Amino acid sequence: MKAPHAISRALEPLLLNDYLYQTPLEIIELLASTYSHISADSNFDADFFTRRQHTENTPINFFIPPNSSSLDYNHPISENEVRKAIYQCAKSSAPGHYQITPLLLQKLHNNAIIHFTALLNRISHQHIFHQAANSP
Repeated sequence: MKAPHAISRALEPLLLNDYLYQTPLEIIELLASTYSHISADSNFDADFFTRRQHTENTPINFFIPPNSSSLDYNHPISENEVRKAIYQCAKSSAPGHYQITPLLLQKLHNNAIIHFTALLNRISHQHIFHQAANSP
């Protein structure tokens, strides 16, 4: 595997409040300070801050409840999503544990896609995952 080529170029000096920031460390510190200031809680209005805190403290439920939520990740996977995922696989992708190649999946009959989609939804709904998928 080839290492990616790093693209290196000099940072342009930044002028702020009549001060010229020139070294990479000065520029990084300025950007970090600016980001920290912009992201500070004091910059949010009280209503937004309350909603943000509530949202951050509410765990996401990926389980499909009986009265399914309208959230996208709680909807079953569609056959079109499965087809799209299969066709987006690179032909040179390495096969997984069971040596199933993307080309093999792309050649599946439409009925197989229907059953494969149903299987994926059942796995997702019942949280059934193969042990090998959880190992490093």
